[in-house]
Amino acid sequence: MIRTCHAITRVGLFVSASLVLISCERNLTVATVSATLEALGPRAALETHFPCGKYVGTAYPKIASGSAAWISLGERMLQHSDGCYTEGIQASLGQAMVDSAENVLPLVNTTPLLAAERICLPFISSELPLDEQRRLLAKSKKSIADVVAPSLNTQKEACLSFISEIESRLE
Repeated sequence: MIRTCHAITRVGLFVSASLVLISCERNLTVATVSATLEALGPRAALETHFPCGKYVGTAYPKIASGSAAWISLGERMLQHSDGCYTEGIQASLGQAMVDSAENVLPLVNTTPLLAAERICLPFISSELPLDEQRRLLAKSKKSIADVVAPSLNTQKEACLSFISEIESRLE
């Protein structure tokens, strides 16, 4: 799908945003988002790459992929976010926890926005059948439990405790 995205061009002291046709989903990079952040500031970076109500072609699935570079960028953007931007980044970090717990666990409980209850699980709708909710919780729990790095034990236990609390509410 071809979409219109913002590319940042820097010329001396002048900074301009120009529109280019690219495939956003394929070409959005950490460097692109970082350039927007540096050149135009956090609000522009959030509005351009983390639009509320959109997922495909944004930075959200990139963070959810579990890439260490994207997770680091997500953490950085949380410092400037609020409302739907915060929720989207946290949900993306929660999704990344499923496949790349070793990359997300270091962030757990380092700030209130990165509390265990905010990033240890992906979004799981209460409208899903209970069996499906349990399956998704178990998948997240296994991913976190499989991390063996002793340096992450505190964060790992915080997430596992939170997930156990959620599981107990489903019974």
